[in-house]
Amino acid sequence: MRIFVITAALTFLLSVAAYSQQGDTEHLIGQGYFHLSKNEVNEARNCFMSAANQAQSEDSWQNSLDAALGLIAVRSFSDAAALVSATEAHITTINDMRADVALAYTIASLPPDYREDLDPAPYLSRAYAAAVDADNWRAIYEIAGVYGALGIRDEAIKALDTAMPIVIRNESEAGARDLAQSYKALGEAGKEKECLRLKEQFAVSAQPAASTPPPGWSPYGESIAGPAPLPEKAAVVYADHQQTAPREYARPEDNQDMWDYYNPFYYGYANNDLCWSPFWDYADSHLSIWGSTRLGGFVYTNGHYRRRW
Repeated sequence: MRIFVITAALTFLLSVAAYSQQGDTEHLIGQGYFHLSKNEVNEARNCFMSAANQAQSEDSWQNSLDAALGLIAVRSFSDAAALVSATEAHITTINDMRADVALAYTIASLPPDYREDLDPAPYLSRAYAAAVDADNWRAIYEIAGVYGALGIRDEAIKALDTAMPIVIRNESEAGARDLAQSYKALGEAGKEKECLRLKEQFAVSAQPAASTPPPGWSPYGESIAGPAPLPEKAAVVYADHQQTAPREYARPEDNQDMWDYYNPFYYGYANNDLCWSPFWDYADSHLSIWGSTRLGGFVYTNGHYRRRW
């Protein structure tokens, strides 16, 4: 009995230690993004390197790839490539669409000379098939972004074309908006225009229909209709690093387009005139914005960063 208790206690302590280490890795990544947002590149590099060293002993592709992206951002390419290669061995064995997209995106983020032994194609292919089966326009849209980053324009357009019918079926205003931006970046002006038209159409259809006033209602003075309801306040999307408690997100209702609520984990190529330019080649001011954006995926509470999603 005593041996059993000791064994159980050791198992518990080891599991707590593993959990604590993973939490420490998230904290280091969050610190790295924070330092990068302040243009403190050396401090950011130290955080990402420490996170990379810890991530290799964990079973978390998210921490590993986040640390790798941080190292890419601060131009520690060899260290990043080694970490990506080690993470690839793990992701190959699991069936996770998000991990496949994330890995392909991280490989695409490396300069060409540092990804000669890393091939994103099988992961993009596996993720694409899963996304089509799931009717997930957001995942297909992200896959298009990776193809764009790799300079494979035809495949990027093909992926966006696949996402379009899903966006239309769901009447997704966010989907139409995002596809329009990507089509614009790819020089597809006609498709961009159609997406913008759909965006406006979906925005109008999403407005609640005006209700019929009850009998006796009057626009003047008192009426049995009562006062107009106060508008709901918009939820804050990103928390800054000084907040004292994390904000959590409610799950979308089943009848809503759930992908409008999906915050992409590995979305790094901005939808603008610089679409799909490698972030490691950004000017310092743009790299600071990249760090701030990535920091939005973390919350800071009790002196500790943790991943929001």
